[in-house]
Formats: sequence, C-alpha cells, structure tokens
Amino acid sequence: MIQNNPKHPPSWIAIARLEEVAGMIQAARQFIKNGCEECPKNQDAWLQACRLASLDDAKAMIARGVKAIPSSVKLWLQASKLEQDDMNKSRVLKKGLENIPDSMRLLKSAVELANEEDVGLLLMRAVECFPLHKIIGSGIRALQREGVVIDREAWMREAEATERAGSVVTCQSTLKHTVGVDVEE
Repeated sequence: MIQNNPKHPPSWIAIARLEEVAGMIQAARQFIKNGCEECPKNQDAWLQACRLASLDDAKAMIARGVKAIPSSVKLWLQASKLEQDDMNKSRVLKKGLENIPDSMRLLKSAVELANEEDVGLLLMRAVECFPLHKIIGSGIRALQREGVVIDREAWMREAEATERAGSVVTCQSTLKHTVGVDVEE
C-alpha cells in the first residue's frame, strides 16, 4: 500500500503498528520515520513516530514535527509532555503559543505550569486573545446545542451578581447574550 500511495499517512501508520504488534519495533520505527518524511504535514504520523521512539529520539522527532507543522496544538502539547521539568515544559508551551496565539489548550496548559508572576501575564494574554463576550456567547450557544434550557431570569440574576462583585464586563456580556432568550419577536 505504501508503494502505491506513499503520500497516504494512514498507510504508514498502519504498517508501523503492524510491525510493532509483531514485535518488530525497529522496523516499525523505520516505517513511521519514512512516513514522516513522505507526509511531513500529517500530525498523526509525527505523534506515532514520537510514541514509538525512545525518549531522546522522541524529542528530536517531535521537534521536527513542530518545525514541519508549527500550527499543530497536539504536537506542541506532546513536545511539552516529553520534557522532564516544569520550566522546560512551560518554555515549550510558550513557544507553541508564539506560533498559535489563539490556542486555548496551549494557554490552559501553560497557566497550569506557570508561577505566580507568569500567571498574570498569561491571563492578560488570554483576555487579549479570547475576548470575554466571545467566550460567554460560545458557551451559551454550546449549552443550547446540547439541549440545555437557558433560563433568562436565572442568567439575569447571575449578571447582577457579577456586577455586584465588580465584574462589569462579565455582567455586560452575560446580558448581551441572554437578554433576548425566551422573548417573542
């Protein structure tokens, strides 16, 4: 299959897994390495190569992967997991955020590892990248898609509570996205 269509990543992944199951780890590593060379823009191939490699080889492999696909959140997260200490994990995540500044998953992972000083900077960055009104709006739409009934009065009470707590922007955004719920046109 890989001879007929060498640009088909699932074929490389499948043959590497087949070799792995057969106990031929070196052959599996070689097949997936070739697959990454033939299909450098496929994150699944890079992740599989990383999984099959030794720790040092995995780091080198994932570095090549993020160089080939700098917009892959999964590759940046994997690169971070391969690091031994939190400082290096954080450094990798920050590098990932330079390439994908609007990645909530990378930002969340970076915040979880950050010290008190860096948390403030990361949260300020989050507010810049993810405006609150968009977060609240998408959250309400997601709830509606899941069939959750939006109780306008309950949301109005929550908006009032956030205003009393000093979160005026949160209050305004909540009102903006819920004031029209259950109101006849």
